[in-house]
Amino acid sequence: MVVTVDAPLTPLDLQDALDNLRVAGAEALALNDQRLVTSSVINGDSEGVTVDGVSVRGPWTLWAIGDPTRLSSAADQMTRALRDDPRVHSAGYRAESDLVIRSTVVQRPFVYGSA
Repeated sequence: MVVTVDAPLTPLDLQDALDNLRVAGAEALALNDQRLVTSSVINGDSEGVTVDGVSVRGPWTLWAIGDPTRLSSAADQMTRALRDDPRVHSAGYRAESDLVIRSTVVQRPFVYGSA
C-alpha cells in the first residue's frame, strides 16, 4: 500500500497515520524513504519533521506492506479524513502487489539512562 499526502503535516499527524497502518496489520513501514521500526522516533525541529534524527519533508509518501484488504480499508478511511482537513492539498492511496521497501534502518546507539 502506498499512501501519498501533500500537506504541512506535524509529527503527531504522521505518527497517527503510521499507527493507523500498524493497527491495520502493516508488517513493514517507510516514510519518504526512511524505514520505520517500532523504536523509530518522529519529532519536530525548526525545519519540520525528523525520523530517527533525519530531516524529512513533504509531500509525504508512506509505504506499508501487509494484508492488502485491511491496509486498503485503513488507507481509505485515513485519506478521506485527511481530505476534510483544510491544510491538505491532496491525499490518496494505491495498492501495489509487489511493493518492496528498500530503505534500511539507521543504527542508533542504545542509551540505558543518563545521570
